[in-house]
Amino acid sequence: MTDSSGAESEDVQPEQPADCTEGTPTPQDESFRWAPGVDSFDVADLMSARETARRASEQITGQLQYLNSFKNRLDELFVGLAKARVHLPIPAVDPALLKQVRDVARIKVDVPTLDPGLLKQVQDIARIKVDVPVWHASLAKQMQEAARTKVQVPDFDFGVDLGRILADNRSRWLEAMRGFAEAIKRVIPENLQDLSTDDLQKVFQVNNEDGTSLAWAPRSAIVEELLQADDVEARSVIFVENAAAIADDIDASLATVTVADHGELRSMLMEATAAIRQGLYGPAQAAAAAVVDVVVNVHMLSYLEYSGGQSKNQTRSHFQPIKLDEWEDATLPDVELVLVGAGFATIFERWGDGLGRTAFNRNGTAHAAGGHAYSPAHAIRSVLIAHAALRWIDGAIAGEQLLDDAA
Repeated sequence: MTDSSGAESEDVQPEQPADCTEGTPTPQDESFRWAPGVDSFDVADLMSARETARRASEQITGQLQYLNSFKNRLDELFVGLAKARVHLPIPAVDPALLKQVRDVARIKVDVPTLDPGLLKQVQDIARIKVDVPVWHASLAKQMQEAARTKVQVPDFDFGVDLGRILADNRSRWLEAMRGFAEAIKRVIPENLQDLSTDDLQKVFQVNNEDGTSLAWAPRSAIVEELLQADDVEARSVIFVENAAAIADDIDASLATVTVADHGELRSMLMEATAAIRQGLYGPAQAAAAAVVDVVVNVHMLSYLEYSGGQSKNQTRSHFQPIKLDEWEDATLPDVELVLVGAGFATIFERWGDGLGRTAFNRNGTAHAAGGHAYSPAHAIRSVLIAHAALRWIDGAIAGEQLLDDAA
């Protein structure tokens, strides 16, 4: 954490009070209390609150230290100006300037009387802006905490100064943190929210290697089983063994698709899931391949507004902006894209019967009917990725429509 001068702050936080009970937020003094009607366990699902508070406290401490130093220098300057026998390199000191120096020299460096501009900065720190796509700091920790529904209540390690400020803004603080938690949950599909950061990386790998998507379906228990499998072949067995349950999960997820233009595509996918339940894997795969082709190469391309000869490749690459070794530096929007669509580029790779990956492939499905491009497991993979593509674009367009209506 750096202060306003760019130097690292060497201040440390006050030690944890000895009588703190683990898992319960403890105020620094009797003046810090939860707002009426707010239970301390309301913050049980908030992640990284301690870290956020610590960083904010460090920033305040650093700025206070800087103001103290600046005040001392101004005091020295004022004393020098006030001495009649001090030779000045200028004929006289402008009275207005001298008045400004006097006013600045009277700065009281205690939080209750901080300059309004600095106080606004502190308040802005408390209002974490989660919609800015540059929330980088320790993505692994963010995702690990955000992906769990049960998060132990942190011990708030407020510094004395920060505690005084937040005592007047505690309801806003809780509201902002709740909003941050909800924003994180919107980024991670519901069926993946219990996974650790390492497991989320495995989801990215499975999407890419299998030419599928595990976003929103199947259910968490099946996802965990897939992540424990060694390779594509082992996952194929799991897909087929759980075919009916996966079909049910896809149908439940498709119920959230509401944009009118997507109604026919949704119906085709529900026919594909019905075919899977009957063991009609070939028709299911053919229908899903057609749907994902239309969604990615028509609907997504139009929504993302790519143009030119490489527009289709740009659309597919839009959903694979990070590599596994870049995961720690990825933004949350990057993570959302690979969790949903890391398999889009895979399914459109050039395909030859018996050549290339053993993943589901749209090109092989369309041009090599009856060949090795078809299998029961690939049928399930194809419906999963087609459903994820449709749900993603439906959510994006529905969100824009809400904004337009509100305007």
